Amino acid sequence: MAEELSADYLVIGSGIIGSLAARKLALAGASVLILVATAPHPIYQPKDNGYLVQAGPYPYPAEYIRQFGGASWHWAAQAWRNVPNELRKNCN
Repeated sequence: MAEELSADYLVIGSGIIGSLAARKLALAGASVLILVATAPHPIYQPKDNGYLVQAGPYPYPAEYIRQFGGASWHWAAQAWRNVPNELRKNCN
């Protein structure tokens, strides 16, 4: 038989935001459960689509991973700048 759990708050996801929210609630005296769903890790082979032009001797294709703890485990120091088209206001 499954164990029955109870808490004041249920936080979905243990990534950066989920962890910070759970910590703040717990420090305020609330009981908190964090729910993390498992998902299959996709077989992902990045292909160059011309969107990102990398300069330098060591191009690095971005990867994707599903992991407990969210994207904080695999951000790989990738903080790409927006391209001009991403900053245009949608006029439609």
